[in-house]
Amino acid sequence: EDVRLEFSEWGSMKTDKEKFPYGQLPVLENKGKVYCQSMAMFKYVSKICGYTPDDAESQFHVEEAVESCREAISGIFKMYQLKTEEEKKEAMADIKPKIEPSFETWEKNLKDNGDKDHYFGAKDTLADFFFTCFYTDSIRSGPCGEFLQDILSAYPTVKAYFETRAEMHK
Repeated sequence: EDVRLEFSEWGSMKTDKEKFPYGQLPVLENKGKVYCQSMAMFKYVSKICGYTPDDAESQFHVEEAVESCREAISGIFKMYQLKTEEEKKEAMADIKPKIEPSFETWEKNLKDNGDKDHYFGAKDTLADFFFTCFYTDSIRSGPCGEFLQDILSAYPTVKAYFETRAEMHK
């Protein structure tokens, strides 16, 4: 069951250490147990749903992709708090060379994999879902979408992969 809270509800609920051990959202409840911390929950759900590779080498590549995407997102989120256009332009100039190596690596890895529908291997992994969210939430529709679309346009394999994944998981 997907339970959404209103902001007004959260203040009185976050002190409930049984349901919110860290006093933060999100949390996942499964079979009466509470799970916290986004990345730990992503990995847990990936494992129980069969989206985790069987061998350590493959798992490394999946997690490497996820972490590189998280780093790109982290840099981009800093731009959301900027007020003036001048600050945003400066931030874009600073961030672009920092995230382009990720796009370059994703481009290479996707070409090396040879499966246009999957980042690594031939079945869905956490990396595929993470990239889909990154594309739909940040590139296609986020506040920095135009900036990211400009970067993405230089990486046709990544662009095609992101677009395919977004269509597959509407």
